[in-house]
Amino acid sequence: ATNVATVVVTRRPRLVITEVMSAQSTNGPFTGHNDWWELTNWDDFTVDLKGYRFDDSSATLGAAVTFTNEVSIAPGESVVFVESMSLNRFRRWWGQFLGTNVQIVPF
Repeated sequence: ATNVATVVVTRRPRLVITEVMSAQSTNGPFTGHNDWWELTNWDDFTVDLKGYRFDDSSATLGAAVTFTNEVSIAPGESVVFVESMSLNRFRRWWGQFLGTNVQIVPF
């Protein structure tokens, strides 16, 4: 027996959707701003979302958006996921209310 294996089990993280705008805005100066949602890590370890999926319209796994790149959320950190809007456009829209250290991930 020359083979060695190690199994590492990590408990399911406490990821919570803490804020959401579930439909495109059609209100005056906010017209054209698409869906966005905020995910917060309420656990004590960093979570890599690569491979995670979400879907906000079809309720089918096949239509879900899958994170193919590495997006990590540190303990206590929030990440805002923005539909069809660039990072800079979203920051201009939110202005002073959005801290400079908040991750924004377009999808």
